[in-house]
Amino acid sequence: AEYMGSDGTGLLFDRILVDAPCSGDGTLRKNPGIWDRWKPGLGVNEHLVQCRLLRRALELLQVGGRLVYSTCSLNPVENEAVAWKALTDAGANALRLVDTRALVPGLCTRPGLTRWRAMDKQGVFYDSYADVPDERGYRGYLRPSMFAAEDAARSTEELRTCLRVMPHDQNSGGFFVAVFEKTAHLPWTKSAKNGGVAKETAVDGQPPHKAVKVDCDADDADATVEEEADAEAEALPANNLQLPQWKKRRQRKTFIYKEEPFFFMTAEDTAYLQIREFYGMADSLDPTLLMFRCEGGKRRNLYYTSPQLKRLLQSNPDMKWINLGVKMFSVCEDNDYHGYRLLQEGLELAEPFVTSRRVALCREDTRLLLTHVIPFAAQLCAKCTEEWKRWSVGPVILSFLPDATAVDDERNLAVHFAGWRGGTTLRCYLKRHERDHLLRLIGDVPPEELVSAEEDRAMHFSLPYTTCDKKAAAELQDGGDEGQETTSDAEVTESAAIA
Repeated sequence: AEYMGSDGTGLLFDRILVDAPCSGDGTLRKNPGIWDRWKPGLGVNEHLVQCRLLRRALELLQVGGRLVYSTCSLNPVENEAVAWKALTDAGANALRLVDTRALVPGLCTRPGLTRWRAMDKQGVFYDSYADVPDERGYRGYLRPSMFAAEDAARSTEELRTCLRVMPHDQNSGGFFVAVFEKTAHLPWTKSAKNGGVAKETAVDGQPPHKAVKVDCDADDADATVEEEADAEAEALPANNLQLPQWKKRRQRKTFIYKEEPFFFMTAEDTAYLQIREFYGMADSLDPTLLMFRCEGGKRRNLYYTSPQLKRLLQSNPDMKWINLGVKMFSVCEDNDYHGYRLLQEGLELAEPFVTSRRVALCREDTRLLLTHVIPFAAQLCAKCTEEWKRWSVGPVILSFLPDATAVDDERNLAVHFAGWRGGTTLRCYLKRHERDHLLRLIGDVPPEELVSAEEDRAMHFSLPYTTCDKKAAAELQDGGDEGQETTSDAEVTESAAIA
């Protein structure tokens, strides 16, 4: 990507994929429900949205970059018409289609269409926009950009470089691909002198869409702000009592989530110093790649990112980021531990840097932890029990390291997962499907049901089922590692301690 510079250069990308929303009629073979709900308007309704998406993506493409536009539709109104609209808007000197057949020699494709017709709601075909009757709103329903090009010579040369995948050619689904290469700045954007990117412009006389809602992490969403839903609303008079009802509706304001910005840690940050001491983090881990949100509040989650993404974020301070990086640590407030626990989501990145708080497991104990909700340390083998005794109550990394000599063993795979060292127990923070996956990696078969805490307690102890055990079991049912604040089982009474 090209980063924001002091000269106002916009954020541009050298590779972009536009997998546009479409009617999906190319998936009829695997999705029979489309047969029942298909109608002529499906493709027509998507056309303008597809044009806007492609137009905006081309604005964000740097000169010399490539963009792939694709749909799972066979309707030319959603495919060649959209591609030709972009080509004619940009001009011959700014954009071209690239023939990529040589890159996929094993794929059976057909060239793009150069002539096609558009269909109205009644199923009537029209060869050109001039043939569309000016009655019953047909000319508002069908647009000029939906029809084949008038410049037959150029359209034939360029549109045939598109790729059409027909289902019956190779027993597949239907698909369309067009590869664009940007050869110069688009005529409606800022000049090539500063390389800037203009705001989205109108398509076929229609105002550009504005985002009315942005998906975000509920944990990080702090407040909502008002934003105009349509640019046209600004031009309407203040006293709009005489306006039609449909114009009044366009003035309505909508709400979007306001995303908190990301902040980067420093090597002297108190939170990181606590993490480094507790987990024995290696000096090779760069703490300045850890991020958090809510600068002045509680840092519930810490995210880890790459130097490239850090540079991208810092170079574009005005850009709104919904998600960035990998969630690695989450705050944990327990009776016996206050700090951050490792999350399974970021464990693969963190594990090479952790030198402390590790428990090595044998194959039998790995299976025990993955098939029991809250197994007791008394159920572990002697060697694993000694590993367990080394650490105080709190988060740990549980590792199964197979025999290094068994190189031909298909089960010879090392696995690591996040866990909790309790007062008398050792449990893992994994969802059910994650447990099943790890069991298969070590060559075991997942059970139909996990062994509950009640069964373990009845087998090994005569103590009643405690409230703490119920909370831990409830966390597993609610999603395991999804919980942000965890509860240890250190409340189990000392009478249940390991002999």
